[in-house]
Amino acid sequence: MFKDAMHEYSVKSCPTTEPEELEELLNSMAVEGWELFTIHEAESRKGGMQYNCIFFREYEEPDEDSEIVAVSDFKSKMEKMMNSSDDRYEECKEIQRSINDKQQRIAKIKNMLDSTSGSINREKLNQEMASLIKEIQTLKNELFDVISPD
Repeated sequence: MFKDAMHEYSVKSCPTTEPEELEELLNSMAVEGWELFTIHEAESRKGGMQYNCIFFREYEEPDEDSEIVAVSDFKSKMEKMMNSSDDRYEECKEIQRSINDKQQRIAKIKNMLDSTSGSINREKLNQEMASLIKEIQTLKNELFDVISPD
């Protein structure tokens, strides 16, 4: 009597500060046959707020006789995980490079302070080294946020 209906879902997000982008997202998904299931406002990974939209539509099984397979939006769960981690991996590498650069600058300042020449301004070098240490701590916190499973 009733046909078993299977649904497929898609999750999209956009920043809350861009209402035009949200409007474009909703319109484009409607054109493709998706219906809005729910919309939530949440904090994004990079700070700020974003809209998380869940869309759904009835799943249509392809005809068995059809030789055409639509793969335009096909990705396995593993591929999705790997693609999202590539961005995180690159971000981690960039943060680590920045930390290493700052540590090298600190080492140079230490060498200058250890030198016996009296013409250097020790107070200025100490302040520069303290600010570099604070920047390194901030970068380490960013790195922790990036590699955190949350």
